Amino acid sequence: MGSHGYGNAWCDTKVRTAHRVAYEAFHGSIPAGRQVAHACDVRLCCNPEHLFPATARENSHDAMRKGRHGGSAAKLTPDQV
Repeated sequence: MGSHGYGNAWCDTKVRTAHRVAYEAFHGSIPAGRQVAHACDVRLCCNPEHLFPATARENSHDAMRKGRHGGSAAKLTPDQV
């Protein structure tokens, strides 16, 4: 596991994140401008059924919607706003 919390895998003589390798093996290349996001929210997960392409914005919105966007300094909850 890397310091980023994602699993690592050796691929073509270099280390890559395992979820990206798994996505490409089962779904093909990652579309340009997209990340590989986890529907299950488990960084170590490599299950291709849990992985989907998303823009950085979509991935961030997904995290916020699910309440897993860390590091927020917000004092008010969305309900309070």
